[in-house]
Amino acid sequence: MQLALELSKEHPTLPRAEVAAALRSLVVKFEEKFSLENFLVVECNDFDARILAERLAMTHSLMNVLGTCGAGENKILKMLSGTDLPIRKNETFCIRARQTRSAVGVDSNRIEKRRKIFKEPEKVLGYVISEQGYRVNLKNPDVTFRLIISDRCIFGVHLADVETSQYEKRRPQHRPFFVPGVILPRVARVLVNLSEVRAGETLLDPFCGTGGILIEAGLVGAVPLGCDIQDRMVEGAKENMKFYGLGANIFLCDAARLDLKDGSIDAVVADPPYGRSAKVGAPSKEKLYEDSLHEILRVLKAGRRAVMLFPSDEFKIPNGFDVEEEHIFRVHRSLTRYIVVMRKAKL
Repeated sequence: MQLALELSKEHPTLPRAEVAAALRSLVVKFEEKFSLENFLVVECNDFDARILAERLAMTHSLMNVLGTCGAGENKILKMLSGTDLPIRKNETFCIRARQTRSAVGVDSNRIEKRRKIFKEPEKVLGYVISEQGYRVNLKNPDVTFRLIISDRCIFGVHLADVETSQYEKRRPQHRPFFVPGVILPRVARVLVNLSEVRAGETLLDPFCGTGGILIEAGLVGAVPLGCDIQDRMVEGAKENMKFYGLGANIFLCDAARLDLKDGSIDAVVADPPYGRSAKVGAPSKEKLYEDSLHEILRVLKAGRRAVMLFPSDEFKIPNGFDVEEEHIFRVHRSLTRYIVVMRKAKL
């Protein structure tokens, strides 16, 4: 099957990287075929794409691609005539067309409208489908067809929308325990996805704070494991996890001296403290990062990923880690974080 994913435009690299990592976490074999502005098309084995939609944070929607063609109404209609439509005779349909900035020569509004409006109805996409015996239903259709119009066009069936409103509902200030400056749920979910953690596997956050990363890990089916050097954070994180109906093993511990066995963790996501006021339990921020990275390397299983946030691009990665991705993430005007995705070398 081919999937077309409408990616968020809020970051230039994270949405695409999140999709790839999430597909790997679902054990879906895939290959990127092409992209059109913020649309990414991948070839993959058959699976329930709604599971992917439930996991993603920086994607808007997913569609099953039925065909692609060059720009222009004649090319679109020719493609449609050679496409087997996945719709039953008793089902209704609607068409949603979207024109990107690079689209030329095609009016998406015209293609959406019905036969009676135009002098050349044979060129209207909805008319072509209705002529095959299917009924239009604009309010509550059984099947929604989508057409993405660009310098290359994509036609397919809408599969799922990503419910981004859920992340707004889980904003930190809505939790029982809250401190300012914590990571937002959408970003936390992206980091969890970048770790490639699978359902039933253990994800460690050694700087768990109020538990934002652990919450997102639990909601995708991972087993959250967290620690913090401050008692109030440990207790607050437990309270927040309980608020969302999630269980987690959260304990008091120094991230530079993890009380965990070698190679016992499937994935790590860490947002270490930064700034002078956050230098807790270590002589310096740099020393804290260095020691905690060595500990993360020790407890992580070979071949698995660790995702770290750094306050600058001056970070030292220990031998044994291969850096696979780096993303610059602007939190606000005066704060930029560096997301580094590392994989522990296989034995």
